[in-house]
Amino acid sequence: MSRIANPYDQEPPKHGILFLQALIALLFFVFFFRFWYLQIIRGEELATRALNNRLTSEDIYAPRGIIEAAGGELLAINEPYYYLQIISEDVKDLDKTFNYISNILQVPTDVLKKRYEEKSDNMRLFRPVILAEDLTFEQVSIFELQSFRWPGLEIKDRPRRKYFFGKEFAHLLGYIAEVDDEDLKKDTTFTQGDSIGKSGIEEVYNATLRGKKGTLQYERDTLGRQFLRRIVQEAESGQKLRLTIDLGLQKLLHEALIDKEGVVVVQNAKTGAIKALVSAPSFDGNLFTHGYLEEETWKLIRSDPRSPLQHRAIQSSYPPASIFKLVVAGLALEEGIITASDEIVCKGGYKINRRFFRCWRRGGHGNVNLSDALAYSCDVYFYLLGEKLTVDKISAYAKANGFGKKIGIGFPEEVAGLIPTREWKEKKFKQKWQGGEDLNLSIGQGYTLVTPLQVARYISALVNDGKMLHPFLVDGEPTIVDQNLELSKENLLLLKNAMIATVEEKQGTGRILRRKNLVIGAKTGTAQVVSWTDEMRRKKKSDIPYDMRDHGWMVSFIELGDEVYTVTVIYEHGVSGGVGAGKLANLALNYLIEQEKTSKLEQEKKKLIKMKLKKSDNLVLNKGKN
Repeated sequence: MSRIANPYDQEPPKHGILFLQALIALLFFVFFFRFWYLQIIRGEELATRALNNRLTSEDIYAPRGIIEAAGGELLAINEPYYYLQIISEDVKDLDKTFNYISNILQVPTDVLKKRYEEKSDNMRLFRPVILAEDLTFEQVSIFELQSFRWPGLEIKDRPRRKYFFGKEFAHLLGYIAEVDDEDLKKDTTFTQGDSIGKSGIEEVYNATLRGKKGTLQYERDTLGRQFLRRIVQEAESGQKLRLTIDLGLQKLLHEALIDKEGVVVVQNAKTGAIKALVSAPSFDGNLFTHGYLEEETWKLIRSDPRSPLQHRAIQSSYPPASIFKLVVAGLALEEGIITASDEIVCKGGYKINRRFFRCWRRGGHGNVNLSDALAYSCDVYFYLLGEKLTVDKISAYAKANGFGKKIGIGFPEEVAGLIPTREWKEKKFKQKWQGGEDLNLSIGQGYTLVTPLQVARYISALVNDGKMLHPFLVDGEPTIVDQNLELSKENLLLLKNAMIATVEEKQGTGRILRRKNLVIGAKTGTAQVVSWTDEMRRKKKSDIPYDMRDHGWMVSFIELGDEVYTVTVIYEHGVSGGVGAGKLANLALNYLIEQEKTSKLEQEKKKLIKMKLKKSDNLVLNKGKN
């Protein structure tokens, strides 16, 4: 007889229940541990991240400080402009979005993608990337009308630099551009899209002009929509700068140098303030403030053989030519090799060994003393001095008086020039210094190179009791004496009088600057670009190819009231200092003279007004007594 099993008589295996219980306990432990880890260990971090996902911050760009000329005229201001930015995390389809932008802006999609990739590297989430700047009103309108269809795209406005005299002040003010990778590495306070000064005053005083960005914060909902916008930190504008530059003088000299190449520096010899600093050819600084500079435009500027980007006053160095004779004359006087009355005979040249060194005047100058030699720019006189002094003393003395080293005006592109020595030549060319090279050195030819600003500082020191003042461009900077020239008061006066004779004497090479009843001194120089053959010497200057023509120097000073101003001119391929460079110096002197007359008239008017006011006050008092 079979037995029917009773299910209630059977028990499940105990190990199965234990396994199930253990599994449930393990799951609870994992959940509990995970909850404890997220809440206790990483709670603060995750709460911050959640808040950041909900709260988004945005920079408020600070306007750069404005820049003014000496008279308060505006040179650089800020104006609003519109740009397009993209937040990739909010974009549904990047490719479609780039195609949409490309159609509106007429910019190839590849170009837009390249801009995005270059700027989006190493950026935090939800940080906007600027894709296009300087949008037109029509483009802004289209983007705004279609904004609901293209999440992630935003139109923003920010201040942009504007230069009222883009070409006249291009080298002085420089320009600003968007920060690059190197800028971001140097200064961590910068972020992509920020602007920074790239040259000139904009670069040197970037920290002063830059200002401080503000912060705008807003919340985002699950759909990415913005609400509850608030300013966390207000933007602070950069500080204002007023330059020492006279706007009228700067414009006048810039106009005179259009289609020419050269430099004009006008300096107050008693303070060191620069009143004009013109470098030609120039460029328009506004080209660099309009977002992306067209590649073709940039290539044209960079490939221009006239080098418009080069700040010639500090970045170009030239043979000083006969300007250097002032340095050599000062050394010879200090060494006691000559006195003011010593004479030599110039017969048109000087022979050393088998080589004949010509004087610029073929027939010679006859009997000349120190003043004559400088006024007529006699080469033979200085050949004899060069032979006695040699390169050792001349080079050491030139360096001791500020040549061959940077002035340190602040512009990083400044060059030091070159004062050659025996050791320098042997190292550079593996050749020994030759005796004839002393003669070339004595008249500022050969290897010697100086910058126009170095020359301007030296000439200002000559007429300011030997005090070599530090040149400055921003009003309010202190007058600093860099050093004193190694010249006695007597010898300073001799050189200054020789410069005056250069203007006043009939044979003086600076007679183009002569004015009645005014103290004006000068020194001219003709710097060789290439060695001329006898055939070239017989040609008219205008028939010589432009690139082979000599550079012309003209340095001068003028005493006006209590002030003394110096004008330094280098006119590239201008043939000689007394011609092209002299005309430029004349323009500057005329302007300074007129300014002095105007200033005197204004002072006289003020005196008359004060006198009239006093008389009227006395009349009122007298009537009151009666």
